[in-house]
Amino acid sequence: MISILTPTYNHEKYIAECIQSVLNQTFQDWEMIIVDDGSTDKTAEVISHFNDPRVRYFRQEHMGPWRLAETYNFALSKSSGEYIAILEGDDYWPEGKLEIQLQEMRNNPEAILSHGESVMISDTGREISYIPLPKGHEIISNTPTGSSLRAFFGLDLFIQAVTLVIRRDALSRIGGFQHSEIIPAVDYPTTLRLCLEGPFLPIYGQCLGYWRRHMNSISINYQMDAWKGMGSHNLRFLMEHKDDIQRLGFHFDYEEVKKKIHQKIKFVSTDHYYHEGFLFLSFKEYKLARKMFFRYCSKCGNIHMALRALVGIISSFVKIDTLPTYKDMRKKLRLKRKKDSKIE
Repeated sequence: MISILTPTYNHEKYIAECIQSVLNQTFQDWEMIIVDDGSTDKTAEVISHFNDPRVRYFRQEHMGPWRLAETYNFALSKSSGEYIAILEGDDYWPEGKLEIQLQEMRNNPEAILSHGESVMISDTGREISYIPLPKGHEIISNTPTGSSLRAFFGLDLFIQAVTLVIRRDALSRIGGFQHSEIIPAVDYPTTLRLCLEGPFLPIYGQCLGYWRRHMNSISINYQMDAWKGMGSHNLRFLMEHKDDIQRLGFHFDYEEVKKKIHQKIKFVSTDHYYHEGFLFLSFKEYKLARKMFFRYCSKCGNIHMALRALVGIISSFVKIDTLPTYKDMRKKLRLKRKKDSKIE
């Protein structure tokens, strides 16, 4: 059986679609553990309309994103499946997701977790961007064990929580979902720790989940906190697990890792304003979009960046739907990165 852990908070607009996507799965041997983090809207009322006994609802006092590990571990304690899947209350799955991943994991018993490609969507369900798996099979499959650390220590994020299926025994070995008081998330510290436990199973060429971005999502409201927290957590992890990493045959120079993290955060701290500006345009939050573009403009280092900021600012005033342009731009960036990697 697969246990689906679903933390939710004020997701009355999305939770029905989330639950229905589980009910629609072609694989039906599952249980869904929903933990309501003290919602103040009609989330509980919406959930109550689903009568399937496999959908189990628990409510707790509000803890917030900085204590997500407690919420996840509570859900884990109420579950009994051999496999653990993550589906937050504002996300949803395609109908074949569980069947595909379970079959692959049964065929690859050495893999401790499975992950894959996803689609980022807006508040209304519009596609913002397809998120493919990057190249570099050793890294995304963590083979040999520890290989994924190269990506983690460079803050190159390649595992989307909405696609995760983890073997329960692997989670048990590390003491459950990992807590980091400096990251408003649980998937990053947990998958980082799992890098020391065994190989991963990436699944290519299929969407395994829909990840929603909206005005109240953690990924928007705590984005820079998350990036900075992940960077600091990496450095702490490197020191705490130095011996384990060396036993796996890897060596990472602390100062080099620190330098790479600093460079990545410096880039993100500028670039994320541009991307958030386009996201806010897609939400029709024009004032917030304009604010993001002005912040990006203040950090512009060349004429090309300034022109990009100007286009965004103008779009926010005339209220143009720029999502198709934004999607095309992201596609071109991915193609450019592929081309550059081939040249290197």
